[in-house]
Amino acid sequence: MFDPQLETTEKSRPGKAALTGNQVPERVLLHPESRAEDSPIGRNPDSQLSWWKFLPFAVVAWDETGRIRQWNRRAEILFGFHKAEVWGRRGWFLWPDASPGSSQNPAASFFEGLLRAEEGASEPRIHRNRDAEGRELWCRWYHLPQMGEAGQAMGWISWAEDVSETMATQQALAEREQQYRNLVETSQDLIWSWDDQGRWEFVNQASRSILGYEAEALVGHPFTSFQPIGQAHKDWELFRNLLENPTQMRFETIFLRKDGTPVHLSMNCRTRNRGENGKLGVVGTASDVTARYRTQRRLREQAERNAVIASLGQKALAGLADRQLLQGAVELAVQTLEADMASFWEVQGSGRQLFLSAGMGWDAGLVGKTYLDLHEVALFECCLRQGAVSVEDWPKEERFQNPRLFVEQGIVSVLAVASPGPQKATGVLEVCCRRPRRFSQDDTVFLQALANVFATAVERRQVEKERQELIEQVLEAQKLESLGVLAGGIAHDFNNILVGVLGNADLALERSLDPVQRDLLVRIKSGAERAAALTRQMLAFSGKGRFLVQELDLAEEARRMQSLLEAPLQANQRLEFHFSSQKIPVIGDRDQIHQLFMNLVTNAAEALQDEPKAVKFRLSHRTLKEDSGRRSAALRDFAAGTYAVAEVLDRGCGMDPATQDRIFEPFFSTKFTGRGLGMAAVSGIVRGHQGAIEVFSASGKGTLVRVWLPGTHELSSLQCPGPEMEAAWILVADDDEGVRQVCSMALEHVGFRVKSVADAKQVREFIEHHHPPPQVALLDLSLMPASDLEELPHLSLFGRPTEYLIMSGRTFSEAASVMPNLQADRFLSKPFSPAELIQKIQSLTTAD
Repeated sequence: MFDPQLETTEKSRPGKAALTGNQVPERVLLHPESRAEDSPIGRNPDSQLSWWKFLPFAVVAWDETGRIRQWNRRAEILFGFHKAEVWGRRGWFLWPDASPGSSQNPAASFFEGLLRAEEGASEPRIHRNRDAEGRELWCRWYHLPQMGEAGQAMGWISWAEDVSETMATQQALAEREQQYRNLVETSQDLIWSWDDQGRWEFVNQASRSILGYEAEALVGHPFTSFQPIGQAHKDWELFRNLLENPTQMRFETIFLRKDGTPVHLSMNCRTRNRGENGKLGVVGTASDVTARYRTQRRLREQAERNAVIASLGQKALAGLADRQLLQGAVELAVQTLEADMASFWEVQGSGRQLFLSAGMGWDAGLVGKTYLDLHEVALFECCLRQGAVSVEDWPKEERFQNPRLFVEQGIVSVLAVASPGPQKATGVLEVCCRRPRRFSQDDTVFLQALANVFATAVERRQVEKERQELIEQVLEAQKLESLGVLAGGIAHDFNNILVGVLGNADLALERSLDPVQRDLLVRIKSGAERAAALTRQMLAFSGKGRFLVQELDLAEEARRMQSLLEAPLQANQRLEFHFSSQKIPVIGDRDQIHQLFMNLVTNAAEALQDEPKAVKFRLSHRTLKEDSGRRSAALRDFAAGTYAVAEVLDRGCGMDPATQDRIFEPFFSTKFTGRGLGMAAVSGIVRGHQGAIEVFSASGKGTLVRVWLPGTHELSSLQCPGPEMEAAWILVADDDEGVRQVCSMALEHVGFRVKSVADAKQVREFIEHHHPPPQVALLDLSLMPASDLEELPHLSLFGRPTEYLIMSGRTFSEAASVMPNLQADRFLSKPFSPAELIQKIQSLTTAD
């Protein structure tokens, strides 16, 4: 057996060089007959191997130790060594980098092949060799053992052919194939081939990044196994068409990644013949266009959503009914965002209550009837503060508790945005899903745009509501004004009549000594006084019932009339006062303020009926801020500032909305016929004092009446100077004969001289031609021309120093509007008694 560790040097004869196996041997010519006796092949080469001299192969004969014993001409041509140069040498020099001590020695591998060929010709093997010039070449070697008579191996005959060109070609092909593989495997596009059954035959490693599968996991499986069912049917038809009509095709399709997410691919494929069997297949490439598809889809969705919002905005501008607009918007939200349900929760009341005003997907009966307290749904409260909130999965949510309503409806995911308003959010628009879902920023932007349309609708409805309330207020004001004019006119004329009735009754009482007659006169006077009280109520309702304004302390006035205020209550009921010792100043008429308090308490006491409850009477200071949008309709036009507030609260029967609308109508009453001027008078007194009144009531729960009156810093009081003069006699001027008679009789009865006239012309003529002139002119307001009234304070019209006293069935405020300089002590309100007239006249005629 050949041993690569065998000694590779030999002791040379004198003059010969030593050879080693790991060196390129020097070109030493050896005698052809040297050591011929060592090998049977070498003893008679010509006789035994002469046949191989003319073979077209390089033939080399080796002895059992691996030394060359024969070397034909073709071997000289192939390797460049002359026969004499290689004779007796081991064949190490034919292999580059040959090293006997190395396990990777190519020469050792060659000779091992010779040993394996002891029983017959060995399989051909290709080795990398070198020639005499040191150039490398590739040779295919064949081996045939030479056996001795005893069957032992005597050596080998090997022949070699040059396959360098073939190897170069194969290497080039291998390099090209490697380049191709590198190109295919490094491509970011999917490169693949399918057989005639649509099974993957080959796919590059891009399948890992695009589909999430290793290439080996795809090979052998139909491509339709990795597609959605609907897409698989569609693409299978395309595949069969390619096989039946060979061509090239481009199309886009959808595959499913390993994690189940869709991947959009742009396919470029063609039909190809798979070889001699004639079966067809399909090869192609695929590019991942998911990002492009998502961008296009996003742009398309944005365009569609913009169109939806534009359409909704046009409907809003066109005046579509709010309910229809809101309901249409929530339906569009469900369709566009592919949600299960949507709703709009409108903020109501004090801002702590939500009302389900529009919805889709909710259980029947919830929309339009469901109310939620804001603190019950922290999600909505957070949304109103932040503007938008998204919840992907309620069971995993830690920020908010799961509200009962959401649990009942099976809601899992929520996107909620606030609907903006002029000063604060008007509501919350939300979409909900019954499955976990992550909402995108585009979803939030779209829903916010819808919420803006909601805000427009709600704001428009609010404006319409305020406009309607304003119209109702104007109509109410017009109605009250008309009634006030009517009541004032009736009271004026009735007061003139009552002057005669009361005056004549008083005068008759003074002159009559008959008890029966006096009793009758007292009854007449009592009836006239009740009629006068009624006229005062009518004047109070007209809002013109202030006769003498002064600075008052509401708390002090309430204390003074406490016993009077408790009178309407029954024995089992009580009046509770709630106000501090601090002053609550206002500018007003004391009698009117007393009447205001009395009417409020009386109305509350009657509402209690027979129940043992209390009426609460409160007085306080309150400040109104500039934010008029948050005030009630009664206070909307009030200026900011501090006001005196009187409140009367009862827990009686209360009122329904229809009753509240008519509470201030004169002679409207839920009690017996003949009542009804109490609250009408309250309304007139409040309006006359430039205040406001609010009523809060509900059937069975009681009523709260709150009156706002301007404080002393809001109004300026009227000054009441009182110059006094003596009078010799009196001029009485009135167009009513009964008034003239009563005044004349009353004044003459106490010693005054009286001249009565019926018009302004007679007044002028009498004063200009009568001597001495009258000390006091008692004039009816409606009798004198405006030009004369303007000159009365100085009496320059008459040219003489004459005092004046104005009498009228109207109020002092009305008289002051006609005579800006009219003083309170120069005004006498009809009806009046003879005693009141005499007192006024004496105050003007008494000297200082």
